[in-house]
Amino acid sequence: MKMVLQSIKVFCEQWYGPFRNGDQLGGCAIRDSAFASTAALEASEVVGIWQGPNAVANFDASQVNSLQELVDDNMQKSVRDGLDLVLLPKQLWCSLKESNDGGTCSEVGWLLNHGHAITSKCTFSSKTTLKASPYIYMVVLF
Repeated sequence: MKMVLQSIKVFCEQWYGPFRNGDQLGGCAIRDSAFASTAALEASEVVGIWQGPNAVANFDASQVNSLQELVDDNMQKSVRDGLDLVLLPKQLWCSLKESNDGGTCSEVGWLLNHGHAITSKCTFSSKTTLKASPYIYMVVLF
């Protein structure tokens, strides 16, 4: 089964007060309502070879609880060629591409500054079941 990207929803929050361990949710305000009118990220900012430490939550079909602890895994290298990138405003991007085993790899990322990004990847099997979800802080390799 082939997965296709149907839509993208972006939620943006800015904290203007102390978080207090979730005690107060009123310290959060949504702003920047003109998200779609802002210029999209340049492809040259995210294509190339990136590497960074990752933390992984693994999933299997027998799991009842979908919340998983992130476990330190190792260093991960990622190569983005720009072909499958959807470039978004506010230094964000996403991609959806077929993996070597017939599954699908979905990635979203936020470019913090030049050469530094946080990404989240979800890997799905060819039957569209979630296999793994690593969260990665990556640094570009020059």
